[in-house]
Amino acid sequence: MIETQNVNPKSHPEDPPAWDLSTVYSSASSPQFQQDLEIADKSLVALQEQLKNALSTGSEHRTFDPFLFQSCWLAAEKVQLLLQDMETYLHCELSVDSSLDQNRSLLSRVEQLQSRLKQVIRPLELAIQKAPTDFFEKLVKLEGLQGYEFPWREERKHNQFLLSDSEEVLIQALSGSGHQAWANLYTELSGKLRSEVEIPDPKQAGGKRKEVWGLAQALSRTYSSNEESRRLGWECAQKLWTDHQDTSAAIINALAGWRLELCQKRSQSSPGLPMDFLEMPLRQNRLQRASVEAMFKACEQNLPTTHMAIRTLAKILKKPALDPWDQVASSPISAAAEPRSFKAALGLIKEAFGQVSPEMADFVSMMEKNQWLEGRVLPNKGTGAYCTEFQKTMEPRVFMTYDSSFSNIVTLAHELGHGFHTWCVKDLRRGEQSYPMSLAETASVFSETIFRDYLLKNARTKEERIEYGWSDLSAMAGFLVNIPVRFNFEKSFYEARKESTLSATELSELMDRTWKHWYGDTYSRSDRMFWAWKLHFSIADQSFYNFPYTFGYLFSLSIYARRKDLGSRFFPTYVNILKDTGRMSAEALVRKHLDEDIQSTAFWQRAFDLIQEKLKGLQDLA
Repeated sequence: MIETQNVNPKSHPEDPPAWDLSTVYSSASSPQFQQDLEIADKSLVALQEQLKNALSTGSEHRTFDPFLFQSCWLAAEKVQLLLQDMETYLHCELSVDSSLDQNRSLLSRVEQLQSRLKQVIRPLELAIQKAPTDFFEKLVKLEGLQGYEFPWREERKHNQFLLSDSEEVLIQALSGSGHQAWANLYTELSGKLRSEVEIPDPKQAGGKRKEVWGLAQALSRTYSSNEESRRLGWECAQKLWTDHQDTSAAIINALAGWRLELCQKRSQSSPGLPMDFLEMPLRQNRLQRASVEAMFKACEQNLPTTHMAIRTLAKILKKPALDPWDQVASSPISAAAEPRSFKAALGLIKEAFGQVSPEMADFVSMMEKNQWLEGRVLPNKGTGAYCTEFQKTMEPRVFMTYDSSFSNIVTLAHELGHGFHTWCVKDLRRGEQSYPMSLAETASVFSETIFRDYLLKNARTKEERIEYGWSDLSAMAGFLVNIPVRFNFEKSFYEARKESTLSATELSELMDRTWKHWYGDTYSRSDRMFWAWKLHFSIADQSFYNFPYTFGYLFSLSIYARRKDLGSRFFPTYVNILKDTGRMSAEALVRKHLDEDIQSTAFWQRAFDLIQEKLKGLQDLA
């Protein structure tokens, strides 16, 4: 195997940076990576034998030795951390270059080991979940296990949906070749899609030239301030996914079918209280159904407000309504004389974060200094942006394709917010470091809010106010209309999928109806292929990868609105909220720190009242 060195190929100091992964592995073919694969394999064999002893000391839980359970769990934790870091490393490498077949093969092997680990420890998890109260209370007081008390207690609330131990282990065994394989297919396909595009040639008046674009390159152009560039990027993405719409339809049908079948099986264990397809995503986000229902009810009741934001965007573009390629457009009026370099973008974010706390600004400096940021534009690069972390060290990494647009800079602020969240919990006990997506998005959107608010308050020209105000208006449209479109589409899709699979045409028609319900006449037409090109619908480990964003947006506004009242206590309160995200439900977190009830529409309406005030200050932009 050829070893590829992880070096930064900068040709100019203003180029977007390449991240440094060498603190984890020098390459996927390095001796250290291969050694860790062997360690994980052998540790799994030893763990399986160890668990046999722990789980066979008696036929009833009260005869089990809690110290044996402790030893087994901590041994499993070591293997899990090792495999998670190897998986994260490979995903990072493949995000930058999807053509690395060697790494894809290694990822498959790591995923197989993870599947084995889940199968091996599933009986232990089930024993803990079903254990009598006296045994459980002894267990969670043992060294190294205290941090798992909250998540374990939460799992014990749902025992009625458990299948037999052998069935639970079988589910884990099949998942790698089941729904995870379908998600991997989507990732691999999206990284390899190519299309020839005819674009204007600046060297010839009215001339054209041809280029070959990958999906990430096409979608990155939809962030442009230039309408022709946005349209070409969107149309290219549409063509790519239309050509592969049957494959995309097969992927999301398979993912939904897997989850629905699992719900049906679990419902047989609890006929009086059947499990539906929203049960698991709600549990994963530590949210009650009533909280999500209240939130979306407030969104629908306030559609006239968010439609006003969208119409203001259209007026700035001098259009009667937005077009589908305008969804993530940058402001048509740039406040910068030249495109902002990545370093300049980081400087803006650092200034904004510093207005809240020097600690947040220092965090951005550390991310830059340590080369934990990836921003290059590359042909085989994956789409989207994300923040991840290596579990053993809790080192964050931010991935994106930086194109210098202002919306791209806001995305960078968003992902740095995730990174700061990771940094805040890195010294907590294992088990307390794992927080749900709903609260993760609160941290990232809070950072966006800080950034936009700082820039708007310090805008010196009309051009700056338009550019920064545009971002605020786009956030309202995205979080309060586009996310509800995704949620309601997915909900309707799952209801229909109970009866049969849906064709690509049926999925497009469903998206069309959902789009028109939420957007009304604010768009010239709907984005019928949105279900295909939005990767969130094809993620394996979490369905309904949408409502946490709206939650995070509205909750972050509620936190930020208290900045003046809390004064010097504002930042410590925010950090304490972040630290508690892994050890309590969303409802309990809001009650503890804000003394509010998120199951009431009144809580969410107060956030919309703030949005209405923001809108008043942005009406003159058009």
